[in-house]
Amino acid sequence: GIWLAGPRAAHAATLIESEGAALSNEQNGLWQSVADGDRVGEGQILRTGADGSATLVFYEGSRLVLSPNTEIVVNNLDGSWGKALRVEIDQISGRTTNSVVPLQGWGSYYRVQTPTGMTNVLGTVFSVAVDESGRTRVAVDKGEVRFSEGEQEVLVGAGQATTAQPEQALLSPTYQFSLQGELMSISGNLWMVNDVVFTVTSETNLEGDPQVGMQVLVEGRILEGGDRVADRVAVIDDEDSMSTFTGVLRAMEGSPWLVDNIAIVVDQGTERDDDLQVGNTVKVTFIVLGDGSWYALEIEALKEILDDEQEPETSEEPPLDSDLADPVTDCTGANPQPKGQALADLYKVDYEEIMGWFCQRFGFGEIDLAYQLSEQTGMLVDDIFALRRTGLGWGQIKNDLRDVTVTPSPEVTTTEEAESTEEVPALTETPEPVKETGCTGANPHPTGQKLSLRYGVSYEEIMGWFCQGFGFGEIDLAYSLSVKSTRSVDEIFAMKRSGMGWGEIKKELDPKPEKTKKPK
Repeated sequence: GIWLAGPRAAHAATLIESEGAALSNEQNGLWQSVADGDRVGEGQILRTGADGSATLVFYEGSRLVLSPNTEIVVNNLDGSWGKALRVEIDQISGRTTNSVVPLQGWGSYYRVQTPTGMTNVLGTVFSVAVDESGRTRVAVDKGEVRFSEGEQEVLVGAGQATTAQPEQALLSPTYQFSLQGELMSISGNLWMVNDVVFTVTSETNLEGDPQVGMQVLVEGRILEGGDRVADRVAVIDDEDSMSTFTGVLRAMEGSPWLVDNIAIVVDQGTERDDDLQVGNTVKVTFIVLGDGSWYALEIEALKEILDDEQEPETSEEPPLDSDLADPVTDCTGANPQPKGQALADLYKVDYEEIMGWFCQRFGFGEIDLAYQLSEQTGMLVDDIFALRRTGLGWGQIKNDLRDVTVTPSPEVTTTEEAESTEEVPALTETPEPVKETGCTGANPHPTGQKLSLRYGVSYEEIMGWFCQGFGFGEIDLAYSLSVKSTRSVDEIFAMKRSGMGWGEIKKELDPKPEKTKKPK
């Protein structure tokens, strides 16, 4: 009987850091608020409010995160020895993010049912969003999912997304893009964020009444032919500016490189994986230059299969009659969790310390980043996570911590610094910004005004750089680098005029730590 029942923990998931969430049973329909540590099993309904969120952690380490205004029904939840997991969720509304450990054991499955189809996975990171009309958007960060409705079925791979409408044919998956920054203009159905134009349709989900000048997050798809269509535009508070898109690397000799039909400028300052090859699916982080070309700040290969996250096979045995304790911890899945143990070994801390943060809803990537920043800056890991809890994004935290990092005394000048100084034209050689705005179109230009307020300089100074051919993304980056470093904006633009790429300049003035390969 013990063998057939499987691990007790497999029959319920654990709630962690739930806020503004409520639970109900299908049988009685009564709602009650939930707290961290509560267990959620078959036949229960979990709902989050307008400012709510909740995370379900399954017994072998997989996670489901509910965003605000989300409702799910746990239709099936059980498992068996050998880390087998069987999950079926009915997502009624809202948005979930699912991080699924590669499934093991006989009969394992993880399914998310929506009004327009079912998503099946074998081990991946993906999100599912359902709007008020029942329209579903499935986006995959890693791995692959199978999305089906009736006899229709599509495979959605890493970096891809698809949408589905009730009672309509499923759309073929396409690669996706993401923009986070200021909504710069709206001209009919053509909108612009970070100098990138995209189309908003009647099917685009608009959250928070986006208006020009607001900070927004855009998620969309790149259609065949290159047209960018927004699936979601949401008003946000975070002022971090980031643009990304995914696609297949078609050419990588010289510059520009070609990702699908998009040419991207690449130089020695572009951060990129060492083993990139033509045919890889890649994620590109970029800015738009003054001439309209796209400059790649980073190019990352996306894995179609989660081989780097595969957990070792185990040969679990049923417990003896004298020991019926579950072979797992309350919120961490397998014990010890391989990733948690690897981070504990890497940073020479207790395994319990790492998993303590994990149980507070921080992902392993966040934990890794926090410990890296602590080593670089001397700030306690507790203080770094405290910053995160205040609502700061990780990008803002990294920026703030770099500002307080101890730097060498100005009296000490290394040979490398001397050579670097010689490469940059003297400040007196840098032309003054043009004091005219006849080249800017709208006067005052809303983006120019926003940047002048953000950096405490005159509007004319910002537009002077714009009139010299620099894009607003470049101007924003130059002033941001100036704030973080000891270089003036004039010097930074002089470095650009000397032939250095923005990635190269960014690496010199705002260096990132070398990526540490995690032990397997």
